[in-house]
Amino acid sequence: MTATATAPAALAATGARVFDAQGEALFRGACAACHDDGAAVYGAKPALALNSNVHSARPDNLIQVILQGIEHPANPALGYMPAFGDSFNDKQVAALVDYMRHRYAPEKPWWTDTQARVGALRARHGE
Repeated sequence: MTATATAPAALAATGARVFDAQGEALFRGACAACHDDGAAVYGAKPALALNSNVHSARPDNLIQVILQGIEHPANPALGYMPAFGDSFNDKQVAALVDYMRHRYAPEKPWWTDTQARVGALRARHGE
């Protein structure tokens, strides 16, 4: 099961946090147009730093949103979000989730086993 953890022992003394550079590249390519600094490209710009899924104790909701997208947002002003389940494999989704946690919730502990959690959630939906 996904739990939280502190930085690896070698990094604990410095307080440094590391993430897969692939996560940042995926974010820049797939997410930044709607979620990053700068002008809103599609009329909406949901702030990830305020998103409860990024700050949650478990990554499940964030993973589900990335895999499934959001066809009907709670507020039309937020805009729709495409699903990336068919575009990204489990390792890529995990790298993206870990990057988002690192960037937008740096005060929170790391999630662990995110790739296994992505696989379990994907299997649950038969993807």
